[in-house]
Amino acid sequence: EVDVVLKGLCKKNDSSFKGKTIDKYRVFLNPKYPKFCKLKVSLPRFGLDISPWDNWQYDKTPDWWRAYNLVKHNRDEHYNLANLKNTIDSLAGLFLAVLYFYKNEAEKGKLIPDSKLLMIQEDFVELHRVLDRGRLRKYVRIYKLI
Repeated sequence: EVDVVLKGLCKKNDSSFKGKTIDKYRVFLNPKYPKFCKLKVSLPRFGLDISPWDNWQYDKTPDWWRAYNLVKHNRDEHYNLANLKNTIDSLAGLFLAVLYFYKNEAEKGKLIPDSKLLMIQEDFVELHRVLDRGRLRKYVRIYKLI
């Protein structure tokens, strides 16, 4: 799913994009979204902070992505990499990719309901009140992504 969303994000920016690898996505997306690789995803319930795309700052593939491919192609040798840490890291990576894919909606607070498990770091979020006939209905997250 991460591959599909990243490819879609590249094509959303340039319909002629032909890349098919994570390295091509990185080369294309890093200049367009310089904050993407620096963002942290929190799982407050478990006290975890994850930087799933941090390796992109150093022109490297995320560890969880390499682990996934090793398991996919050589499960018998690399089964130990099919672990909870890599699963959570990849889920955080997908979360950020989806936020950027739906960037316009995210920046307008239209991604409802808000995630209860994964949160983006506070520097990139504002909470806005949604009023219904003068009464507070709920708060929505507005993301500041670029």
